[in-house]
Amino acid sequence: MGSGFEIRQEQITLQANFERPAFGLFKDFPGLAKHLFEALDSYGVRLSDFKIDSTGENLGEMSVQITLQNLVTARLFLDRIDFTSVHLPFFKDFREGSFTADLLSSIQEYSPEVSYRVFAVTQEAHGRLDLPLKDFLSRFSAAAPTTLGPTLGSGTVFYFGAAEDRLTGSLLLDFSRAVEEGLFLKMSIVFDAAQVAMRTLLKVFEARLSILLDELGLELTRRKA
Repeated sequence: MGSGFEIRQEQITLQANFERPAFGLFKDFPGLAKHLFEALDSYGVRLSDFKIDSTGENLGEMSVQITLQNLVTARLFLDRIDFTSVHLPFFKDFREGSFTADLLSSIQEYSPEVSYRVFAVTQEAHGRLDLPLKDFLSRFSAAAPTTLGPTLGSGTVFYFGAAEDRLTGSLLLDFSRAVEEGLFLKMSIVFDAAQVAMRTLLKVFEARLSILLDELGLELTRRKA
């Protein structure tokens, strides 16, 4: 059994990048909104959940934002779709995580210009360990310089190359700025969209996170509300 890592604050982001910008995506905003509203109707979306953001000065900043029950925010751009949630179990437990896949597929159904190139998923977690944080972080760092004073500890970043369905990845372990004496863990993976299905993407990511935690010797728990 690994050391306990109790999550106090977390966020997961998913960015689905298109092969190329779909310039015709926003040519008919009412038609696009109608299509998305009907595609996501079973999730209980309302008109008030949709927002057009066109205040940016360039095409890359124009977006349609969809917020679902304060659980997830999705923003549709001409070249990508961004998802953000501070409740990780949402992607797995709410309708078995189907909202993400349904939105991604509905965009493809609406616009023949859209095809996905990569899926970039990032999980950030702040939490408390049941062992001294400095001792845990020291496992992954080399000797520190001594000229600046006594060492308080050090963070570590690892970068990973392509393997199997992954194009690249990274892992950050550091002191948390959100939880006193807590650990900040950030894992990012860029998946090849041609090798990972939309409906299994987040399950694949969660499995990778579980394997990583085992390798780090951590047993993840979430603080009860």
